[in-house]
Amino acid sequence: MGIPGLAFKSAYVYGWEAQTAPQLNAPRAKERELFNQISYTIQEGKAKDLAFKLRTTIYRADNKFQANSDNKEVRLYVDYPLDIMAMFRK
Repeated sequence: MGIPGLAFKSAYVYGWEAQTAPQLNAPRAKERELFNQISYTIQEGKAKDLAFKLRTTIYRADNKFQANSDNKEVRLYVDYPLDIMAMFRK
């Protein structure tokens, strides 16, 4: 995109024939997850390396796992780097 520090990640995971109980003939189930993340890291200045990440996840599974096993999440992460070793330098 031509913007330094900007990144995007996406993943799709699909699982099938998952065993839902310890019994050998227990019903098998399917599950799937879609994950998207956009992040930006400040490149220069006093806030250099300060990073923001916005992550969304959608998880869907058969009710064989448990009732209401669908989830949606939106998370915001703020990463602020600290130079701890700077305290010990002379």
